[in-house]
Amino acid sequence: MRRFFLKRPMFYTTTDVYSTILSYFCMIFHSIMTRSYKIYILILLFPVLLWSCGSRKHAGDKTALAVSLAPESRLLEALAGDSYEIITVLENGANPELFEIPMARRVAVDRCRIYFKNGGLPFENAILATLPDSVRVVNLSEGITPIFGTHGHHHHHDGESHNEHEDEEFDPHIWTSVKNARVMASNMARALIALDPSQTDAVNRRLSALDQRLDSIDRSIAARLDSAGSNKFLIWHPSLSYFARDYGLTQIAVGQEAKEVPVGRLKEIIDTATADSITTFFFQKEYDSRQAETVSRELDIKYETIDLLSRDWLEQLNTITDVLTR
Repeated sequence: MRRFFLKRPMFYTTTDVYSTILSYFCMIFHSIMTRSYKIYILILLFPVLLWSCGSRKHAGDKTALAVSLAPESRLLEALAGDSYEIITVLENGANPELFEIPMARRVAVDRCRIYFKNGGLPFENAILATLPDSVRVVNLSEGITPIFGTHGHHHHHDGESHNEHEDEEFDPHIWTSVKNARVMASNMARALIALDPSQTDAVNRRLSALDQRLDSIDRSIAARLDSAGSNKFLIWHPSLSYFARDYGLTQIAVGQEAKEVPVGRLKEIIDTATADSITTFFFQKEYDSRQAETVSRELDIKYETIDLLSRDWLEQLNTITDVLTR
């Protein structure tokens, strides 16, 4: 039998070991096996070979960080630069209240160093329940004054926060406030610096630039909305509560999660919109538009489709401001 020797390099990585062992195995395999045995063993070893390829693919990858939503990935990219791989959990166009994370993405989240959770999103609870201890969880809502009661069985219209909330749900749409986005960015920056202190100056420079940009956007929106003719608007799902609170507006939610709007509720909305001369109706693209079209016809108001889960959510807030001030 022919002899083979495995020469080990002085310095090697995990990828080198996998490659060398695999090469050595192939030489022996080719030398001593008959054709029929080769086919049989390849079938048996196929899953192992796939695992080996997958392991080699991830070797040397950038450190991974995860966020729940695309707007948060945009903030994190501005702070982290190109030093990290950023994984966004929610798929584009998916309804966050019904979303179930695909297995491949769940595995990717489990190998992250940090998971930046938004808070209040159902799919986050499923992730956090089994997240490995190796993944640090950072709460992006820390330091933000929460709003409660917008997602319960009743509809709270004025977007104000309360002191007692034992039976009310936390409104998760924190990123729709530019003021909140500044707090979220600060939370991200602290976590990045703790992960890699050598990047402190770079992260702080990026945070300063991002904070100035967000502050400028906030002041611009506030100045434009000061001249708005009406401070009330309809919206299908109450996702602009924090935006409304920032600028003294009142959102009136039409829909009730994924349920049909009761006839009595629909009549109440129509009466309110008519009495207050409301002419603005926002509809989020991730929901079924059929009921919104019915409400639009009943009110004789054209609904404006918005995408607050977009990476370009700041541009969406600018569009919302345009609609409210026209």
